[in-house]
Amino acid sequence: MTTLSDSAAAGAVAAYLPVPLGACCNAGVDVLEPGATPLLGETALRGLPFAVESDPARCFVGLGSGMAGAASIPLRRTARWVVFAHRLVEPLRDEAANLGRPVAELSFVYAEDAPRR
Repeated sequence: MTTLSDSAAAGAVAAYLPVPLGACCNAGVDVLEPGATPLLGETALRGLPFAVESDPARCFVGLGSGMAGAASIPLRRTARWVVFAHRLVEPLRDEAANLGRPVAELSFVYAEDAPRR
């Protein structure tokens, strides 16, 4: 596991701030395959900081079958880039016929504008 203070990349990621998702979290580690050991808490993924909730019962935002249909995540700050860490956990992930199939739709609402997709 790489922590933000471990490498020269720490300076490069200083421009990126993790967005706490606590209020939106509705799924836990039980949605992952058996034996999975996800990183919880503050961590770096591909050198970028992420804040994954530390409660294994409510650490992810789950969307889709049997979960929320949508989530609204306010940033409350100016963002030049928005990076998502996501994972498909439904059985479709193993079916070659579904490769490249859209699995989510993102919409951004700007303070001064209408939603953009």
